[in-house]
Amino acid sequence: MNRTRRFAFAALALFCAVPAAAQDPGELQRKMQEAYDCMTEANGLLSSPETRAAGVETYEKACRLYGEVLAALPEAALPETTRREWTMIAHYNIACARSLQGRSDEAFAALERAIAAGWRDLDHMNKDPDLEPLRGLPRWKQVVGKLEAARNAKLIEAAKRSLARGKLFDYDLEVRTLDGETVRLADLRGKVVIVDYWGTWCAPCREEIPHLVALQKKYRDRLVIVGIAWEHGNAADEDVERVKAFAKEHGIDYPLALASDPAELRKVPGFQGFPTTLFIDRSGTVRAKEVGYRPYPVLEALVEALLAEETPPAPAKKTPPPAREDWF
Repeated sequence: MNRTRRFAFAALALFCAVPAAAQDPGELQRKMQEAYDCMTEANGLLSSPETRAAGVETYEKACRLYGEVLAALPEAALPETTRREWTMIAHYNIACARSLQGRSDEAFAALERAIAAGWRDLDHMNKDPDLEPLRGLPRWKQVVGKLEAARNAKLIEAAKRSLARGKLFDYDLEVRTLDGETVRLADLRGKVVIVDYWGTWCAPCREEIPHLVALQKKYRDRLVIVGIAWEHGNAADEDVERVKAFAKEHGIDYPLALASDPAELRKVPGFQGFPTTLFIDRSGTVRAKEVGYRPYPVLEALVEALLAEETPPAPAKKTPPPAREDWF
């Protein structure tokens, strides 16, 4: 609901420049605001048994107004971005009204139309008290699944576009793992490599770790993941044991190293925060840098895109020049 109020005031500013003769957008804006005001009034009326019937009727009025807006939008003289935004909000708020009226089938139908129109705010949807009556119903998972799929598809597309055509930046890796092995990027040529900078204290890192574990399991023969833990620069025995315990608890079976020197973080230009995940192609070139949590489909899309590229030829071995023969 707060989204709608902010939108209404923004729209007011948007149309200050519209000529006086262009009445249609202004009328639609008025109806959007009136519908929102009805939603707000109905919320208050529903809170009392004595006024519940009036609240249901007020929601009905809001839905009617939103319906009129939706019917007029295709022909309205509006920027396309505004048309899409109003379409999403109208359908979403109809879903809220129908939810609170107890008309779940109509609420779900409106919610799906909002998603089809471009609604992607899953967090808002999951927290909106107006949709609470729907969240315990089986169809809720289906609708949320559609939204997650649509949102992930957009993220995947953006992730693939983010793959640099060439080298993103110079990068080299040589670390000693917690198991005492040495991992060198130069030795991993021919495989896609993920280098994950993370920490046990970092909530988004912890959320993303299971995705990396799943990727390593699925692409084991073609993908190498290296985790570089940063425990605020500490590398005492207790820090090592904490990382090892975390790895055991979460089933991490790829190499882990513990960094204590900030120089390790400075290998990534403009290092911003955790997690920072590098995607390196089979020639050893950094092609993408993702900062922050990413859902599994996005991470997998980047791996798949790199795996789909042709395997670079092995570097030619230098042939020593023939021995010089001196003729006398």
